[in-house]
Amino acid sequence: MSIKFILILCVFTLASPLLAQHTSKKIKWNVNEEDGITWAMNCEFVGNHLNTVKDIEGQYCGMLCASTLECTHFVWMRKSGGTCELKKGSISLEQAKWKRQRGIVCGIVPQEEDDDE
Repeated sequence: MSIKFILILCVFTLASPLLAQHTSKKIKWNVNEEDGITWAMNCEFVGNHLNTVKDIEGQYCGMLCASTLECTHFVWMRKSGGTCELKKGSISLEQAKWKRQRGIVCGIVPQEEDDDE
């Protein structure tokens, strides 16, 4: 075997877990037992902007969304001392986009059901 082949094989072997993670785009969802907010790391929701709040710690972004009229989901990122993007509209976990960028969190707040019956 040539040294070039061995180096290529080593690089591919070391990189394959990273490639598999990127191409599978698996998002590991968590549910906060206290407030029912479903959240995950390294994901985002595109569009449906409601409001942006800067200089906020990540653990407060979901609570802010839950207490904001019309907010159904959110994205938090580290920039600007912590930026919380509040989102509105219908949403599902399947609509989340995996992001390679670390320090980004997305989540969905539980919605109250209508008691029209």
